[in-house]
Amino acid sequence: MESHIEVMYDDRYHDARSKFEILIYQIQSSYQVWFDKRINVMTNDFPDKIYNYYRYYYNDKHEIALSIKEELPKVISRECSQAFDSIFLSSVVINAQ
Repeated sequence: MESHIEVMYDDRYHDARSKFEILIYQIQSSYQVWFDKRINVMTNDFPDKIYNYYRYYYNDKHEIALSIKEELPKVISRECSQAFDSIFLSSVVINAQ
């Protein structure tokens, strides 16, 4: 699996990633109460942020794919997957280990 950082700098996906991240922050806004109750694992402050729960990677066809951490509630995870699929038609979504 290629790293999140490598995918982030892949020019092939720059515009699509930007569109996806607009959607992902809209999802965070919809569930802000959940994020407000959680500590941000990166800063140890409140609130938590949605970007702590997903990562990009390349699938076996070297296409961008999405990994979502299991700690994210299923309803939020499903919305993230749907947002990703709406931008990246040939996506693969897995749960993080």
